[in-house]
Amino acid sequence: MWPAATLAEYRLALRAPASLAARVLDDAGRFTLGPLTEVVAQDHTFADLSPYLSEGPIQAYVAHERAIRGESIDVEVFPALDIPARLAQWEPTYLLPTYRDSGLEVATLDLPTGFTPLEGQHAESIDCADVTEAFRLLIEPWTTSESIAWNVASTRGAAHSAIHALTPSGRIATLSSHDALRWLTWIGASGGPDGRRRGNAAGRFSTWWLLAALTDSLDSWPPATMDRLDQLNWFWWDNGHDRQGWSVGMAVHDTSADASWAFEARDRSAS
Repeated sequence: MWPAATLAEYRLALRAPASLAARVLDDAGRFTLGPLTEVVAQDHTFADLSPYLSEGPIQAYVAHERAIRGESIDVEVFPALDIPARLAQWEPTYLLPTYRDSGLEVATLDLPTGFTPLEGQHAESIDCADVTEAFRLLIEPWTTSESIAWNVASTRGAAHSAIHALTPSGRIATLSSHDALRWLTWIGASGGPDGRRRGNAAGRFSTWWLLAALTDSLDSWPPATMDRLDQLNWFWWDNGHDRQGWSVGMAVHDTSADASWAFEARDRSAS
């Protein structure tokens, strides 16, 4: 059951003409299924909304959401997210939610196939506080749930070694770079089991931040390019069983630095 005013704001953002939809974006949508900047971007173009949006964070989030949906943003917008509103060539086609009058459908990816057993490899741990913090920010809404446990392992050597630091046995499968980035943005856009959806603009920003931490590019934020992305090999892993509930296991190996990171967010209530 939604409060009447909240439902009205949500449906105006979703269905009303651009001139009216833009008016409900200020300080609204706290209790809706997702941010109204993402709701309004589903069926309204930035070009149509722009005349009714003052320069500021709301304008920026709408622009980023529309860019994710394929619109070319040809104007400079308020730097609320501090990354370009235009999609880079290396970015994938992102998974889009579908907002309906009283519901939300969120597309997801199939789990990879071709799992192989995890090899038991012990390796030197390395200090990567920036990567750990970047992953925490990515999954921050998930951490509002007491059922979610999360961890990051950083080691020298192959991805197996980082995963082995989190689990004694399991399995691993290769992820394409595009699927890995889609997963990361999906994770960052979601709200986890108990949190409110943050939206793809926030998920994309969190993914950029994690990539910059992995490639040691935070000092030059926002990175002009992501030249080292082709040196990152991505993997999905689990403990030998398909993950249930709000759970994810990913790993990445930086071939240039011979360093690896394993990420886990696990819904203990679904185990």
